[in-house]
Amino acid sequence: MTIKLPFFHFLNTLIHILTLSYISGSLIFLNLIAPSVKNEEKKDSVKLIYKFTNFLPFFLLIFVATNIIYILLDESFLTILRKNSNIQVLTMIYIPFFFAFILITLYLQRRIDKLLKINIFSLIEREWRRIRIDLSVLLEFQVVMVIIEILILYLK
Repeated sequence: MTIKLPFFHFLNTLIHILTLSYISGSLIFLNLIAPSVKNEEKKDSVKLIYKFTNFLPFFLLIFVATNIIYILLDESFLTILRKNSNIQVLTMIYIPFFFAFILITLYLQRRIDKLLKINIFSLIEREWRRIRIDLSVLLEFQVVMVIIEILILYLK
């Protein structure tokens, strides 16, 4: 494995781990508190989820940028990608999961934005179950993406 600029590679890895920690940690936290939210606190929880979905695209952009920088820093990765069919399959699985993660995030953000603009408590009550389902799906997609990244690094 030949890596150009080892300090830059270390910095890139550190930023990648921090963004991954924010995305995964926030999703785990929101999935843990969502079932225990009482009726009176649902509006505040929806506002918290809205703030999370506002910052999530920025962290996803950094996440993608660190992946691309890693590929550019590691000269052998592209040759391994061309030769190793297992990594090709994992990459072909990873890309749709990533785009689906982005689309679900945008869908959740729009839904919560509409709920907060309408500001009807009974509507928030009705949509709460769907919001919880979307959060758990986002967490599952994130776990699958992390597992695929680990497998790619292991097979490399």
